[in-house]
Amino acid sequence: MTLARTYFFNRTSSDMLAELCSRQEDFFLENVDDLNSAVAGIQAMLSAKGLSSEVEHAPLNSPAGWGDLLSATVPAIGLLSGLASGLARVVGSATGPSIDVTLRLTSATSLSVIFARSRAPD
Repeated sequence: MTLARTYFFNRTSSDMLAELCSRQEDFFLENVDDLNSAVAGIQAMLSAKGLSSEVEHAPLNSPAGWGDLLSATVPAIGLLSGLASGLARVVGSATGPSIDVTLRLTSATSLSVIFARSRAPD
């Protein structure tokens, strides 16, 4: 398992960000003041290199909800959710296009850039 390097967006130049994207190695950005603009800029860089991308909202600490109240049913719900997710991935991979890069928004000021392992760098 490779560990993604962490960079501070407010200290990263646009040239360095372009270099990070061209390496096609996973990385993590912190201190992103305007997340929407950063994501749009990264997607534009990736698109210029012929890579497709998708944005995934995955907060590290989601707020408490009904699932916390129903903790006794969590194992059953988790199993059903895992089965449904696995089935959706199988169906999606058979019918939909593959995504080269996932931009995972982990908080209001941070994101992970994750490259698909099936694509080899040029």
